[in-house]
Amino acid sequence: LDGLPNIVNVMIMAMEVLCDYGWYPHERIDKKTRSYRPLGLGFANLGGLLMEHGIPYGSRRGRKWASEIMATITGAAYAQSARMAKSLGTFEMYPFARRSFLRVINKHRMAAKQLQDSWIDDLWDQATKLGEQYGFRNAQVTVLAPTGTIGLAMDCETTGIEPELALVKYKNLIDGGILKYTNPLVWDALLSLGYDEFTSDKIFEWVVSHDGDIFSCPDLEEEHHDVFLTSFPPPGSTKCLGWRDHVDMMGACQ
Repeated sequence: LDGLPNIVNVMIMAMEVLCDYGWYPHERIDKKTRSYRPLGLGFANLGGLLMEHGIPYGSRRGRKWASEIMATITGAAYAQSARMAKSLGTFEMYPFARRSFLRVINKHRMAAKQLQDSWIDDLWDQATKLGEQYGFRNAQVTVLAPTGTIGLAMDCETTGIEPELALVKYKNLIDGGILKYTNPLVWDALLSLGYDEFTSDKIFEWVVSHDGDIFSCPDLEEEHHDVFLTSFPPPGSTKCLGWRDHVDMMGACQ
């Protein structure tokens, strides 16, 4: 996470510029956007990241990773928004909402302290202090949104905060053909879990030939099954993530 705040700083400045240069489909949207200047940094490929590192999406460890990343992004973004407010002024409606806004920022800060990470604590203390001094340039800096189109352009395996849909997916093509796609992060996850390259290749080939049913592969240890749980169960299996896993992840990051 060390380099993440610097990336956030650049992206927040870039998105702030777009508030003025953007075109909006209705004058009411245009007016509200310029009055509140909301931005929307968030997740793309969270499910892929966790799988790559051998961390189950539905685990407490997975939720801790995600909440630490989100706390870092949001804290750094609000701190940068306050710095921009020092030079450019706050968003138009900030003076009317200052007390409530700072109360919400402080709630974020107190929630971040539950992560028990001094580095994240310092980041949020900085965001709160700068905000109290200069206010904020933007009414919102982060959002948990689907990132389907952007995710495809970024070559992500999963979209937004969501887990992987299935290890093997099929796509119908315009010419009537079918494209079969296997998530390549399965191989990376196996290496992260300690399998050698030969065994990882065997398991990956099994996934390809069995339509994603990695759980029936004799070379995969049962203790690692949770890493490869997806939204939908593979053919011949009932193993998949439950609705609660999705909701708990949303709650951890919010």
